[in-house]
Amino acid sequence: MSMISPVCIIREMFYVHDIICLYFQREELMFYVHDITCLYFQREDVLLSEMDATGQAFEDMQEQNTRLLQQLREKDDANFKLMSEVCAGYCTN
Repeated sequence: MSMISPVCIIREMFYVHDIICLYFQREELMFYVHDITCLYFQREDVLLSEMDATGQAFEDMQEQNTRLLQQLREKDDANFKLMSEVCAGYCTN
């Protein structure tokens, strides 16, 4: 029966220790990746919300612009009609 040398026992102990350390490092890394993933999902939600708000504001501005352009056309038409009437009044006198 051969005896296992103390050096072999120490090597095995270091090997087991290294495996345990790698396991815990892997667990820590998994928690870290999970936390980072959660943060990215939260950021994504914030960005999507901001995009929705920006899109709605853009649509509101387009509607306001359309209304203002219509008002401007109506004022231009009224001014043109008024000027035509004034000119017609001067021409007949």
